[in-house]
Amino acid sequence: QHNSMGELAEGDLAGAGGLRWLYLAGNTIGRIAPAALAPAKMLEKQNLEGNLLTEVPTASLRGLPALSELKLSRNPIKRLRDSAFLPVASSLQHLYLDNMGLQQISPSAFAGLGPKIRSLHLESNKMSNVPDMSNFTGLEILNLRDVPFHCDCQLLPLHRWIDKLTLCIGAPCGSPAEARGLKVKLSTTFQTCAGWGRGKAGGASPDKTKAASKPSKRSGKSPARGFQ
Repeated sequence: QHNSMGELAEGDLAGAGGLRWLYLAGNTIGRIAPAALAPAKMLEKQNLEGNLLTEVPTASLRGLPALSELKLSRNPIKRLRDSAFLPVASSLQHLYLDNMGLQQISPSAFAGLGPKIRSLHLESNKMSNVPDMSNFTGLEILNLRDVPFHCDCQLLPLHRWIDKLTLCIGAPCGSPAEARGLKVKLSTTFQTCAGWGRGKAGGASPDKTKAASKPSKRSGKSPARGFQ
């Protein structure tokens, strides 16, 4: 950790077949070769926080069947592309994507992920919507604090989902102006949306989810297509 490593190249982990935890936080890594992690087939935790990655190193995650925790916090990743975590979808339990300046999440970015996910950290980013996460039924921690959600009718499905969770999610409205600072769960702007009554008429039993809560004062942007 905290060195000047700028790249993780193929061969750098030769002989690391028994490695379980890999901490590379605080370096200047901007690239991870597709086969760089291949020798570490028993890897369970990978910490890449505070590097210079501009995209999720999806190709390098192939062949890591035991990876349960991935931390990409504080990397300048502005967009999550389709199937970004698919190679480790069957094992991943804890995913850290906070404080990245993230602006857009593809509708299929979380493809393959589901009930195994226990914690998802998306706080302190810049997107105004998120993809459908209703199949994340095993969530214990979901942090959406300090994300400027655009609270209009396109966000109604997210509001409905959050409303079914037993604890308050830290998901604030960043716009429109009349909703700014209110929590997505509590905002009344959704009551004018078509289908509002259907959304309140019942649904699946609530999931138990823990999350921090803190209103955001930042203004939001027009929402990308997301939670459906």
